[in-house]
Order: sequence, then C-alpha cells, then structure tokens
Amino acid sequence: LLHIIMHSGICADEGTKRDKIKIKEKSISVNSALGLADSLKNTVSKMNIRPKKTVWSQYYPKHSNYDESAAKKKAEIVDEMIHIAGPKKVLDLGANDGIYSRMSSLEGIFTVSADIDHSCVEKNYLKTRENGEKTILPLVLDISNPTPSIGWANMERESFIKRADFDTILCLALVHHLAIGNNLPLKMIASFLSRICDNLIIEFVPKSDSNAKKLLAFRDDIFPDYDERNFEKEFTRHFELNKKKSIPSTQRTIYLFQRQNNPESSDNN
Repeated sequence: LLHIIMHSGICADEGTKRDKIKIKEKSISVNSALGLADSLKNTVSKMNIRPKKTVWSQYYPKHSNYDESAAKKKAEIVDEMIHIAGPKKVLDLGANDGIYSRMSSLEGIFTVSADIDHSCVEKNYLKTRENGEKTILPLVLDISNPTPSIGWANMERESFIKRADFDTILCLALVHHLAIGNNLPLKMIASFLSRICDNLIIEFVPKSDSNAKKLLAFRDDIFPDYDERNFEKEFTRHFELNKKKSIPSTQRTIYLFQRQNNPESSDNN
C-alpha cells in the first residue's frame, strides 16, 4: 500500500497537474533516503510465496517410480560418479528440489540447481535459506528454451549458455523429457551438452519406463531412434564413456561421460 499503490497514485495525480501548475521540487535528506531504503528492504524481506502443489513439487516421494532401495542405490551411483569427475562447478539440470544437487554442493562445490518448475525452485531456495547453504544456487531455467541475451543490442546481459561456466553437468531423469516431450533428437541433445561441460552424469530412461510411457500416452510414438543403443552411439560421438551403471529394480541406467579432445562431430544440427 505504502510503496506501490500510494506512490503510483501520487505519480499519476502529479502527472495531470504538471502541465497546469509549477510543482515545487522537493529534496530528501540522506537519513530519509536511508530510512526509505530500509523500509523497502523490510517490506520485501517479509514477503513469502506459497509454492503451489505441482506434479514436480510433489515428485519426491509421491510420483517417483523409485522404491526406497532403488532411490538409495541411485544416490550412491551419482555420488560415486561425482567423485570420479572431481568437479569444480556443477550444473544440475532438472534438479527438482535439489536432492542430487546437494551431493556436490555439500562438498563445497558451487552448484547451480536448475529446474523449469517454479514451485520446485522455491522449495529448493527455502531449504538453502533454512540450512544456511552458500554453495548452491536454485534457478528457474527451461533448458529447452534457455534465457537469451537481452538489453541494448542484446549485449547488456549475456545468454545463459554464454554465461554457463561448468565443468560438470548432472542430467538425471531429464533426457526423455527433452527427446520425447520436446521432440529433440538425441543427436542434438548430445551435441549441445558437449558444448557446455567436460563431464556429464546422465540418466537414460527407456520408452518402456513407466514415466516415459506417460509422455507417450496421448501421442504417436514418432521416436524410433530413441533407445539405449542409439543414445550411446550419439553421446560417444562427443564424449568418452567412463562408467555405466544400471539402477537395480528399474529400467534406467546412469552414465558418466567425459568430453573427447577431438570429438567425431561438433555440428549442432
């Protein structure tokens, strides 16, 4: 009311008078300006949003197709691969509430924990506040349509891709959403990821997986090349396969790829 509604009303009222009368310019003291800044800061700091319940914000444990044993094993595999990669900066794509991002951030490794779902990112952010975490940055990001360059001549703010400075990417339970949900060929996904990381920890989810089946439930299967054989073929054009482990009690597999010095192909088509 004080900072937005009343201020807007006064500005609008002065706008109608400005052409008719001469308005006396008013100055503000330093103490008044500091008081106003403190008031604004306190107002904003007291604001809270309630994350909406979405499928993704309720994914763990309600909608996950991992049982307790499989979830524990997946965490062990991811943790092992992170230690093999030895990252300095990590980008976790499709991070949800940051459950796997914290495997690197709690080791003191700066980690950007990105997800398209605002509620997931808000839950992640509140957790960082509650725990006083300093090495994790929750971020709203649609990697299929990342933030472009903006501002004057598109040069004031660089695109997310240009700012991406990560040696390791986590891409867990995401590839089927990119390939099936966004119609992106595996060839394009592999080429893109190879441009922005040296190490890639990625989970392959086959079409026979229950969650992948949901993506295909109301559309034709136009993805004949989406299988594990072709997945490995396309990713090994750009990366060397360091480790591959299946997750028990699931049809999913986690890979650790490391970028080749001289990849077979660097095209983005």
